[in-house]
Amino acid sequence: MNKNDMFRKINERFPDIVEKAITLWGTPELDVYILDTVSDMSIKPRDGMTPEIMEALSGLKGEHDREYPQFVAEGNAEAIRKLEENPDFKKVEERFPHIGRRIKAAWGHASFPLYIDGLFNDNRGGKRQGFPEEIVTALFHLTQLHDLEYPQFERKVADLWAGNNAW
Repeated sequence: MNKNDMFRKINERFPDIVEKAITLWGTPELDVYILDTVSDMSIKPRDGMTPEIMEALSGLKGEHDREYPQFVAEGNAEAIRKLEENPDFKKVEERFPHIGRRIKAAWGHASFPLYIDGLFNDNRGGKRQGFPEEIVTALFHLTQLHDLEYPQFERKVADLWAGNNAW
């Protein structure tokens, strides 16, 4: 299925997803959006979400990774294997398996720092509970490791208070 066919398939039931994906195309934020959409569907499926649409969403992520390789690290399979052996990752995955799946999907991508930032910032109107201290520490260590292994994706904080941080 080519990219246009994937967009058409998704658009049959979810034009809002297609509109957002088109808006984010060519940015690292698309990976986060697709990861969040697919993860949300596995927890609470939307009416009309079929395996074909889920496959099309995954296909779009793959197509985006091919078109914009600057957002994806080389040799990610070996990196994922090492990540799965990491004690900090194991802590997170054991306690929050859905977050572990998202971390694995974003590992070695420019979307990783965006995803981690989303975990630490409440975007649920004050309904986020927060993490236990050992999970916060593990996530922080994973962020440091990702920055070390993938410096091209490290988040650059120009001025913490200005709100105009660059990547």
